[in-house]
Amino acid sequence: MARDAIIEKLASDLAHFPIRRESQVVYLLAEIRKVIDHEREHTPGCYEILELFCHWVLHTTIWRR
Repeated sequence: MARDAIIEKLASDLAHFPIRRESQVVYLLAEIRKVIDHEREHTPGCYEILELFCHWVLHTTIWRR
């Protein structure tokens, strides 16, 4: 999915519902990871802290080498 389409979908989702469930947070952060992947094509290393939290919500253990 193209970056702009992902952002439009995120904006629409955020405008139409309050975040009340863990599953909504996981979904939003998974979609944000997709945007970060697109941004990395042009700016490597951007959004490192945000990416950490996006990974953290999907993986119980995270480490760096």
